[in-house]
Amino acid sequence: MRATGTLVEPLATYALRVEGVLARYVAIHEKVHALSSIFVPVGAEFASYASELGSLANELQDISALVWSFGANHPARTSGEKFTRGLVQYMPALHDAMDLLAQICVRLDEKSNNLRRYSWREYRADQRLYRDAVANYAARGRDLNRVLASSA
Repeated sequence: MRATGTLVEPLATYALRVEGVLARYVAIHEKVHALSSIFVPVGAEFASYASELGSLANELQDISALVWSFGANHPARTSGEKFTRGLVQYMPALHDAMDLLAQICVRLDEKSNNLRRYSWREYRADQRLYRDAVANYAARGRDLNRVLASSA
């Protein structure tokens, strides 16, 4: 998802904030997947990643409320209406992926501290759900990019 100057100012600002959340989430995703495998390193920062993901999810919910308010206060004929609709679909999909990754991080943290058994089978099942959520938000992001490209 890329925000450009073709959107109405508040909507562009919200889109850029979502893009910032996405970038921070992707950085956590990459760190988690670099560390997690069948061997879970003791002392890995999975708890802090889960906490960061929770903060990002809260930030995304705040932005979502602003976008909903923006959409409610602008008639459907505005130039940003399609993008607003797409952003409203994108944000919950991104939130779902972040939430699933946070759950995986909590389980990996508990495993690394010997607080819970987290089998390879459970991990793979969680990863399947997570990959599906990632595919969903990525598809919504591609839809947003198409809307931006058509309005440029």
